[in-house]
Amino acid sequence: LDYTAQPIHEQLVTSYSESKRFDLIFDCVGSRPLFTHCAAYLAPHGLYAQVGVDLHSVRLFMSLVLCFLG
Repeated sequence: LDYTAQPIHEQLVTSYSESKRFDLIFDCVGSRPLFTHCAAYLAPHGLYAQVGVDLHSVRLFMSLVLCFLG
């Protein structure tokens, strides 16, 4: 996959949908679009594992925690 050509999830939808699907996706970056579109290229009983962190989500979570703590 060429990360500079177009978003990864779009490339996966184009190349790996229908009969060619993944049994496992191991996301080391934390790509929200990769997760939200994975139904198109993940096998019906496939597993999506995310170990990377989406920095936007972390910032949002920390903002909520700080607001809650005062």
